[in-house]
Amino acid sequence: MDRSGTFQGVAGTLLDQGYPPLPILPGTKRPAIGAWAERDIGPADVRDWAITCPQHGVGIRLGEHQGVNLIALDLDVPDEEVQRSLAAWIHQSGLPFPVRIGQAPKALLLARSSDPLYKSRSRVFEDESGRTFQVEVLAEGQQFVAFGTHPGTGRPFQWIGADPTTVPASSLPLVSQEWLQSLMEAFEALAEARGWREKARARESAEVVPLHGEYREPLGAEQEQLRQALQWLSAEDYQRWVDVGMALFHETDGSETGLNLWDSWSQGGSTYPGRDELARKWRSFRGMGNRGTLTARSIFHWARREYDEALRTHHFQEAQGLAPRPVTATDTDQLPPRQWVLGTRLLASYVTAVFAPGGVAKSVMSLVTAMSVATGRSLTGEPVHDPGPVWIINNEDDHYELMRRIEGVRILFGVPWDELRGKLYVNSGYGDPIRLAFQDGAGLLQQHPNMERICSRAREHGVRYLVLDPFVSLHDAQENDNQAINAVSDILKGVAARTGAAVEVIHHVRKGQLGDSEAHAGDAEAGRGASALKDAARVVVTLARMSKDTAAQLGLPWSEGRRMVRMDAGKGNFSLPDEDVPWFRLESVVLPSGDSVGVPEPFDMTPYTQAGGEEEDATRGAQWLLDVAGVVEPGDSLLQKDLNGILRAQWGVSETTARRRLEEALPFGFAQAERVETFEGNVLLWRERTGGQTSPIAVRCETG
Repeated sequence: MDRSGTFQGVAGTLLDQGYPPLPILPGTKRPAIGAWAERDIGPADVRDWAITCPQHGVGIRLGEHQGVNLIALDLDVPDEEVQRSLAAWIHQSGLPFPVRIGQAPKALLLARSSDPLYKSRSRVFEDESGRTFQVEVLAEGQQFVAFGTHPGTGRPFQWIGADPTTVPASSLPLVSQEWLQSLMEAFEALAEARGWREKARARESAEVVPLHGEYREPLGAEQEQLRQALQWLSAEDYQRWVDVGMALFHETDGSETGLNLWDSWSQGGSTYPGRDELARKWRSFRGMGNRGTLTARSIFHWARREYDEALRTHHFQEAQGLAPRPVTATDTDQLPPRQWVLGTRLLASYVTAVFAPGGVAKSVMSLVTAMSVATGRSLTGEPVHDPGPVWIINNEDDHYELMRRIEGVRILFGVPWDELRGKLYVNSGYGDPIRLAFQDGAGLLQQHPNMERICSRAREHGVRYLVLDPFVSLHDAQENDNQAINAVSDILKGVAARTGAAVEVIHHVRKGQLGDSEAHAGDAEAGRGASALKDAARVVVTLARMSKDTAAQLGLPWSEGRRMVRMDAGKGNFSLPDEDVPWFRLESVVLPSGDSVGVPEPFDMTPYTQAGGEEEDATRGAQWLLDVAGVVEPGDSLLQKDLNGILRAQWGVSETTARRRLEEALPFGFAQAERVETFEGNVLLWRERTGGQTSPIAVRCETG
């Protein structure tokens, strides 16, 4: 059976059948992910990899999975006559093995074992022409390519008869350790009958010549950097195996960490000698001294070379499938609407970038936005299209400071905790940033394991809005390196695509014009460093504090103007910019602890930006007065605090704004009033006296 299945096409079926699938780098036999041997592969992983590695090959990790001990029998016998004899011996056992062919006549048989097994192999034989022959049991900690293209032949792997998509793992032939031993003995007897000689172990060179003899001092590479680089190297070649061991030994000063790295990587090779032999070889490196020692530089050099080769192969294969795609009426008949989450600022599955300087409450603005999406309330003045859970990852503030700000937002807007239960998630990376990417010692930008974790957890909790604050803390690349920042931006877009959430990234602006706090307002190029983030974002907004000149033009005292923040659309690929710039006023909220927090609240600037301000003030005041009369039944009265709460909810504003409106609608004595009453079209204000008596303060007429 010829199957050139892709990861996207068959991985889900394999998982359903009880096999843990792995994405394989095109044109290679290597997994495209790190730490795969220890991973508990589940549906979330398969969904993630189907998005990021759709056209990759498919491997199957061996070892225990869901109670089944998966193994593979690698018949590495490139001789048709001996292979047929070996196949006949296996056939006599009556076990119906699924058989995979890569480079005939070699074959691989898929099975399960009664007990957990580790890798084992027969003796290695060699014929007159130098070909080698061996039977090997692949087991715990190993994998094989089930579907994809063989790197040697350039043709798809084939399954003879059944394959893993049709045979459940629990139905595979069950073999014992004794049967496997008999298989190896049968092969060795056939090899000896052909006159093949047993191949001695490769001679251990007394002197290893390093790739870069001039590198004598350790580079200081981190463990994760080394682990990522080793993914690109094969442990099959003995000399490379020794060189990598020496490099790790000298880089880590012979530590247990270096030995564990070497051991974990070595297990991917067919000549893995076992932990004891490996440790013995490790100790022998101590006598090498400092004579041209290898370090992490060599590992990174080899990794980059292999990475470049794999990339070339991937690009070549990608180009083979390129063809013009015709557009038909069916492509446009039923286009789904864009999935806006909030206003025209947050769009599901896309990245929004917020550029702002320090001191404009950009992080608190994201909390106000988050509380809007979580509750469905329009706290920012923008319509909430798709409310749901929100997740804030903040690397700039500690947990307690984030909690203070959340409490300040909650108090100002009167949001009860019940509305936030199960919808608000916050993680602080203060002092230990939660990264999405890092640059290794070879200069390669690597995806951090956090990326997959964030994607799976965001989907698991149904997150609609994900905040990453600030951008600079998400990676360790050079901020002005467009290529590196573009790679980080691609990872951000991957997070948005895989989670389906609206992802907002908070970023600092470059230094603005001296004395003009609004110089960057509406400027999509205002972000600090490389422009790649701006190019990757589908929406860019800027936050800027009001300048003294603007305050003077609007007739605002500077004591008020300095509290104003504007939000401008710097770029909106999917929407036109708003005609009116939204403004926010930073309200000081006092917490029960006595601390205060500045929280941005929508502010109506139209009375200051449009002519006829006094007339419009009167019109608004009359409308707010009618709202009061509509709440207080004729002949009845309400406590001022209750009236404030009802109208605050009706207007969708904070307690402070509701009180300001009432003071404007009822300017005479409202601040001293404790009760409000309506009577025959009039609004009466009352103040409590001792003994429960009340006395009138003022009457406001013309409510009808």
